[in-house]
Amino acid sequence: MSLKDKLAKASEKAVTQKAERRAKVVKGSHLTEQFITLATEAGLTVTPSKSGAFNVITGAAGKARRIYVSTRGGTVDFSGFTVEAEGVSQISEDEAKKMHLGLVRGRIDFDAADEQILVAYALALVEANVAPAPKAEKVKEPKAPRAPRAPKAPKAEVQAQATA
Repeated sequence: MSLKDKLAKASEKAVTQKAERRAKVVKGSHLTEQFITLATEAGLTVTPSKSGAFNVITGAAGKARRIYVSTRGGTVDFSGFTVEAEGVSQISEDEAKKMHLGLVRGRIDFDAADEQILVAYALALVEANVAPAPKAEKVKEPKAPRAPRAPKAPKAEVQAQATA
């Protein structure tokens, strides 16, 4: 076996060892690929974030409702909506402000069983693909009509009164 073959084999082993270590350390990292697969099968758009730390999943609602899935696992956030299900921890608006989470209102709880997590995620995919209800337009009430203005005097009469 040549040195080149030994290095290639060692590199492959290092990659698998790193993935195994990450799976032990980061909860839910074994579900990350499954989350992305489910989203693409549901017809949602999956794009990596600018930093590459998250995959952003958007549906018919566009920016109004998004799902952020961490590329390393351990974090799945629901932005603009939440799902009432086991395996999802709710985040209030005040908590989100304190944690600098913006519009995130729900987060997958990876302490739950994998089945509960996958059911909650499937519900979130459906919810993310539903366009939010349109905001009610404010109807302006018509203004009361103004009183008619007094007719202006012709310029010649005004000048005559001024000189007199």
